[in-house]
Amino acid sequence: MSTAGNEVDIAQEDIREIDALLDRFQAAVVGGQTEALEEVFSPNAVCIFTGSSGVIRGVSEIVETWSRHMKAWTSVTVDRSGTLVRIHSDTAWATFTWDGSGVADGVR
Repeated sequence: MSTAGNEVDIAQEDIREIDALLDRFQAAVVGGQTEALEEVFSPNAVCIFTGSSGVIRGVSEIVETWSRHMKAWTSVTVDRSGTLVRIHSDTAWATFTWDGSGVADGVR
């Protein structure tokens, strides 16, 4: 019995779970649901907010930063594309592009 096939199956399942996590993240942002954001980040997560807050460490600070942004937004749409998931041992990361629109502080 080959273990290579099992490893591929496990990796594919991990990728599906990561993709589902990104879908939950996207839905939380579009829906302005800060509680749902808390569920998708690990306690020691690190985020980089380009053009605004810079590096943010820890789920509480990340959710607080997202919350400030989401309070100013309405009519939000977000489309994720080009998702690439990499897995190495017990670490995984994903890169993707977001294209979206909405109204921030009354401006589309």
